[in-house]
Amino acid sequence: MISDRLKRALDYPYPAPKPPWIFSDHRVFTPGDPLFQKVFQDIGSQARHAVVAAGSNRAPDQLRRKFEPQDIVPVSMVTLRDVDTVYSAHFSAYGSVPATLTEAAGLSLRSAVLWLTDEQLERMNETEALGVNYRLGWIARPALSRRFGLKSPRTGAYISLHGALTDDDGSAVPLAGFTVRGRKRRGLTQQEVQKLVSDRLHPGSAMEDFIGMTIDNTDERNRRRDRLKKTAILPDDTFWP
Repeated sequence: MISDRLKRALDYPYPAPKPPWIFSDHRVFTPGDPLFQKVFQDIGSQARHAVVAAGSNRAPDQLRRKFEPQDIVPVSMVTLRDVDTVYSAHFSAYGSVPATLTEAAGLSLRSAVLWLTDEQLERMNETEALGVNYRLGWIARPALSRRFGLKSPRTGAYISLHGALTDDDGSAVPLAGFTVRGRKRRGLTQQEVQKLVSDRLHPGSAMEDFIGMTIDNTDERNRRRDRLKKTAILPDDTFWP
């Protein structure tokens, strides 16, 4: 039987409903839900920041770990041109290989936008290890959700400081489970990317043992990150600056 921590690592980026929806009381409310209108009225009129989800931040399971039941987070859809979501060249503390956005000419990514209050953005920043694993970048791209009556003059995203993980051909490794027009490379699941990195770093290691060491040993996790960074596509400061 798979352990809870192995399941958490391998389930990344976790199931996510198609926007629009509202996250409230640690639940998902879609427009077809009888309580949607009531929750919608609780959103309030305060200004919110539009932040794109590159990976698990679009998933209710992850939002439950990051926010309190009283937090209300509207989630809408966005299309980003010349952008893709790929795996980052590092490991999370819970064992997953997480995501980052990257520049990708000719591609068109469909993903979720979280509409966060100042306090929620601060909390999200804490969970993203700013300055260690990610930076929060902003572009002057107006964000708009007519469904929720929300707008922002800019759009944010968390960009990995470690660069994009590369495959044996030196190309960035895209995530499975996202809609990306123009993408010719097949996106990998978490299980597939774990095999890719374990074969590279510790050939012959059982996946459960490999992930367990990633979780249990911080020094080893950092050594593995540093080895992956040697062949990573490093982030460009002009991309989502």
